[in-house]
Amino acid sequence: QGPGGAQGPQGGAGIQGSTGTAGVVGASGAIANMAYTGASSVTGYIVGKSTADNGWNGTFYISSAYFNGGALYENSDERLKNFTGDVKVDLDKLSAIPKKYYIWKDDESGVAQIGTSAQKLNEVYPELVLTDDKGYMQVSYERLAVIALAAIDELHKENKELKAQIEYLMNK
Repeated sequence: QGPGGAQGPQGGAGIQGSTGTAGVVGASGAIANMAYTGASSVTGYIVGKSTADNGWNGTFYISSAYFNGGALYENSDERLKNFTGDVKVDLDKLSAIPKKYYIWKDDESGVAQIGTSAQKLNEVYPELVLTDDKGYMQVSYERLAVIALAAIDELHKENKELKAQIEYLMNK
């Protein structure tokens, strides 16, 4: 058998394939999962609500987080942080922040939510509130939980002091 000949010219483009099916549209809500990198790892998530024309008016955040048993876990390892101080709480100011049931004005389902007023929270803990380019305010509820833990610590300390005073007075 003799040597092979030179490669011939490339043929013309083939016909275009059909368009694939549209992706699933998720329900409106606080968090929609996105960008999975493994069985339970998430590298990003979207916060916001879908608009009526299926556009998106939320914000995409990159995060190191994991889902396990339906719960979201975010990085919090001490080795990744430089601590700068303890969280302080003013129980009177914290108690003045409204805790409310509400329904989104554009939510036709009428499903009640639980939350607070970003404006009122901003007066006490501005680091927990973000204002977008349209002036709407968002609350970092996961960070608000740390404030609640600090408040529990403060109440526990006061409770121990009161118990000690009661014990002293009872034994007097």
